[in-house]
Amino acid sequence: MFNQTLTTNRIAKIVVLGLFFLCFLLPKVGMTHSSDHELNIYLDQELVEFDVSPIIRDGRTLVPFRKLAESLDVTVDWNSETETITAYSEEKNLVMQIDSDEVILNGHRDTLEVPPQITSGRTLIPLRFFSETFGVQVEYKQGEIRMTSTKPEPDELTIDGTLSAFYAHGYGERSSWEELFGAAYPQKSEDSRVNLFSNIHLGWFEVSDKGHLVTDGKEHGFRRPAGYQDVIENLSQENVHGNLTVFGRQGENGVEQVLLDESKRELLISDIIEELKEDGYSGVNLDIEELGKSQDQEQNEAIKSAYIDFVTEIDEQLSEEKQLILTVPPANSFYRGYDYEQLGDIADKMVVMAYDYHDRNLPSATAPINKVEEGIQQLVELVDSDKIVLGVRLPAVRYREVESSNGDQVEQDSDLVEEEKEREITSKWMISHPYLDSVYDFKEEKGIDKQWDEQSAVNYLSFTDEKGLKNYIYMESERSLMKKWELVDKYQLRGASLWRLGVIPEFVYEQIDEIFSKKIN
Repeated sequence: MFNQTLTTNRIAKIVVLGLFFLCFLLPKVGMTHSSDHELNIYLDQELVEFDVSPIIRDGRTLVPFRKLAESLDVTVDWNSETETITAYSEEKNLVMQIDSDEVILNGHRDTLEVPPQITSGRTLIPLRFFSETFGVQVEYKQGEIRMTSTKPEPDELTIDGTLSAFYAHGYGERSSWEELFGAAYPQKSEDSRVNLFSNIHLGWFEVSDKGHLVTDGKEHGFRRPAGYQDVIENLSQENVHGNLTVFGRQGENGVEQVLLDESKRELLISDIIEELKEDGYSGVNLDIEELGKSQDQEQNEAIKSAYIDFVTEIDEQLSEEKQLILTVPPANSFYRGYDYEQLGDIADKMVVMAYDYHDRNLPSATAPINKVEEGIQQLVELVDSDKIVLGVRLPAVRYREVESSNGDQVEQDSDLVEEEKEREITSKWMISHPYLDSVYDFKEEKGIDKQWDEQSAVNYLSFTDEKGLKNYIYMESERSLMKKWELVDKYQLRGASLWRLGVIPEFVYEQIDEIFSKKIN
C-alpha cells in the first residue's frame, strides 16, 4: 500500500513538472507571446522606436506596420472594412490581410509563414517579409535585429546655389578664424574652407539702447575682435563678400524702442553708413530679431512700419555696389513685426532663420522639416525665391529634466560641457544648445543609440543621466541636413547660410562641399 502511494505521488510529481516545462515550450509551437527581453531593432545603424513592443509568433517577429513602413519610406493604406494593408513604392505593390497567410505582390500570390494580426488594437506585420520585399536586408543577432537598406542610392543632389556663414568670434576657443582659414589667427593654411562660401556675415556689431552701433559685446556678446581688418582683407583676396552684420533683439529697452524713436533710428543709420564707408565691407546684414511679439496688434503694426522705414532709409543711403541683406525669422513664426513682401522688394537677399520652432514644455526638434517647409512655402508666396537663403543652425537643442518642481536648477552638468551660453529654464526642463560635435563625442563615449524622429526628420538621443534625470537631445545629422538641402533645391532658393563658423562639424563640410556647386554673389 505504501509503495503504491509512493508510486502514485511520483507519477503526480512527474506530471506536474511536465506541465510546468510544457508551459515554456508551447509558445514555440504556435502561441503568440511578447518577447521576455527588450528587442532592439536598428535600420542603418539607427534605433527604430516602436510605440508597441514587437512580438514573436512561430519564431517570426511582428511589428506595428505603419511605423515600419514610415522607417522604410514605404507608402501604406489601411482599409478597416476589409482589414487589408496595401503598401507600395515605385517598384512594388503589396497587399496583405489580417489573419490571412496569403499576400499579393505585384499581382502574384505568395504565402506568409505567419500572417498579419491585430493585437491590443494595433496592426502587426512580419518584419522580415515586409522589409525584404522593399529592399532591406534583415539580420537577427542575440537581443537585436539589424536592418540594412539595399536600395540603390538616389541620384546625387547638386544644388545650383551659394553658401554663406556667420562669423561671430575671432579668436580663442571655437574660433571662427581658425575654422574658416584653417589655422590659428593670423595664419592661414591649405586646409582653408573659405572657398566654400560666397558671403561671410561678420557679427561684430550690436544696437545699443541709445541707438548707437557698438562693438564691445556687452549686451549679447557680439564684439569686434582685434585685427578685424585682417578678416576683411583676406575675404576680399578670396573674392568672398564680408558683410557688416548688425544684431539687435527686442527686450527691455530693446531694439523696437530704437526703431520707433526717429532720432535714435537716424543715429543708428548714420553709424552704419559711416562704418561701411571706412572698412571696405561688401554690404550690410541687418539681423534685427524678435520684432512684433506684443499682444497689442497696433503696437506690432507700428513696429512693422518703423522697420520698413529703417530698411528703406538704409537702402537709400547705401552706395550702389553695397548689398543689403536681411536676416529674419520664418514667416510661420509668432513674430508680427515683419512685412516680408515689402522687405523682399527692398533687400538683395533674405536669410531666413528656419529654426527655434522647438516647444519650451515638450522635448522637440528646433528645426522640424514640416515647419521648415511650411515657412518656406509661405515666404515664396511673398518674396522672390532667388533672394531667399535658408538659415540652418548647427548647435543641437537639449532638454534636461530639472531637479526641483519650481525649475530652479541652473548648474551645468559634467556630461556636455561645450554649449552655447544661452539657456532657458521652464517648470520641467532646462533647455540648452550644445555644440554638435560635442553631442556626437558624448554619444560615442556613453554608447547611446542615435534615434530618428520621423515627423520632424531629425535625429535625437534619449537617456537618463548620472543624476537620474531624463535627457533628450535633438541634433542635425547628414540625413536630417539632406532633407533641408532638398528644400533649397525644391523651392529654387538662392542657397543656405550656416550658424556659425567655429561650431560646424567636419561631416557638414564634407556634405556641403559635394552638394553646393555654385559660388556667386
